[in-house]
Amino acid sequence: MDDRIKTTRDSQLKWHAVRLAILKPSPDSQPFWPITSPSPPKVSARRAFLNGRADLFLFPGQHNISRGDLLTGYSGYYLVRHVSAEGNSCLVLAESIFHKHVVRLPDRIYLKHDFIQVHKPKPIDDLAEFLASLTIGDAFADRWPPESDRASIYIFRDADVIFYVGSSATSVYNRVRAHLGIDPLRCGEFALTDLVHDNLPNSLSWNIDLYKVYSTNVGDILRHEAQIICRLCPIINRQYNPCPMPLSMHYKWRWRFAYLNSPALANPNVGGDGNVQIGTWMVLK
Repeated sequence: MDDRIKTTRDSQLKWHAVRLAILKPSPDSQPFWPITSPSPPKVSARRAFLNGRADLFLFPGQHNISRGDLLTGYSGYYLVRHVSAEGNSCLVLAESIFHKHVVRLPDRIYLKHDFIQVHKPKPIDDLAEFLASLTIGDAFADRWPPESDRASIYIFRDADVIFYVGSSATSVYNRVRAHLGIDPLRCGEFALTDLVHDNLPNSLSWNIDLYKVYSTNVGDILRHEAQIICRLCPIINRQYNPCPMPLSMHYKWRWRFAYLNSPALANPNVGGDGNVQIGTWMVLK
C-alpha cells in the first residue's frame, strides 16, 4: 500500500466535501473514458490535498472504483492510482489532471496526449494529389512553386500539427494571401491570420501544402475538402470537423479560449458517396 494512504486518522489532513462522477475506461481498451447517457450520477466524497498533484478521497460506503478510473467534478479531473478499504469507506489515491491536459467531447474524455496520438493526420492520397509545399515565409516573399497554378486544396501545418484546410476552384494563391493578410481587399479566415501573426517569426517556417483534386468541378472540390478535414481534424476548421485537434500551449493564439469554449457548430456526416450533411453555419471559401 502507498505510504501516503496507510492511515487517515493520525494525520492532520484538511478534508473538503466534493461530489464526483466515476468514469470507467473504455471496455475495448481505447484510450478514453466513455460518458454514458444519461450522465453518470455524482456521489459524495471528501477530498484532501496531499502534495504535488496527489489527492486523497474518502468515499463513504462501498463503491466500484478501480485503478485507472477517472473521477470528474466541479473541482477537476482525477486519475485513480490506488484504492483501498478503510472500515466501511473506500479510500482512493488519485492524480490531479489539469484541465488543459484533458480533451472532453460530448461522449468521451481523453487525456490530451492520447487524443493527439489517436488523431494523428491520416493519409489523403486517395482524395488528392500532392503538388508542392512552400513555407509561410515563401508566401510572404511571393516565392510560389510553379505547380501552385494547378492546386485546389491547401493545408497550413507545422510538422504533424494541422492548423487549417481550405480550397479554391479558381485561385489558391489569392486565398492563401487573403488568409495571411497580404491582400487586404480579400477576406480570409481571421483566426488563421491571427495565429500566424501571433507566432511570428516562428510561423514563417510553417508549411503550406498544395494538393490537386481529381476534378475541376466546384462541388467535387468541396466534397473532397470536407473529407480531408474529417481525416485531418485541423485546429481552426469548424465546418465538417467532428473533433478539432487541440492546440498545444507552446503556440501563442489570441483566439485559443474562444475556440475552446465555443459549442460544437455542427457534426457533419460525410457519406460514402461524398455527400456532406451539415448545419447552417458556413464559411466563405
